[in-house]
Amino acid sequence: MLWGEARGYGGHTLAQEFNKLVSVTGASAQNLLTVLTANGFTGSSIGVELRYKAPALQSLFTGSSSTVDNNTGDELDAGAWSAERATGMMGDVIDPSQKYLYLASTASVGIFFRAK
Repeated sequence: MLWGEARGYGGHTLAQEFNKLVSVTGASAQNLLTVLTANGFTGSSIGVELRYKAPALQSLFTGSSSTVDNNTGDELDAGAWSAERATGMMGDVIDPSQKYLYLASTASVGIFFRAK
C-alpha cells in the first residue's frame, strides 16, 4: 500500500480504492483503466481522486491520448508524485479510460485511484 486508506465508522472503507505499485510496460502508451483492471481493480470507473508516483529512475508522462509519449505528455519527474481530485458531481469526475501513461522502459508506478 502506498498511501493510507480512507476508513469510515467501524473500519469500513468509504469508497472503492486501488492503491498499488504496479508494473507499467514501457515504450508505448498504456491506458490507465487497462492497467487498473489488469492489476485487480473491479470498482467503478467514475473516479474522484487519482495519484501517481513516478519510478525512482525515470520520468512518467501522462496524457489523454493513446499517442502520449515523452514529447507530448505531461512530465512527472522521477520519484515525484502528483494528485488530481474531482467532486464527483455534475460531470466533475476522473475517467481512467481517458488517461494514458508512458514510460521509456518498463518500470513500477505507484497508483492510487478512488472511485465514487
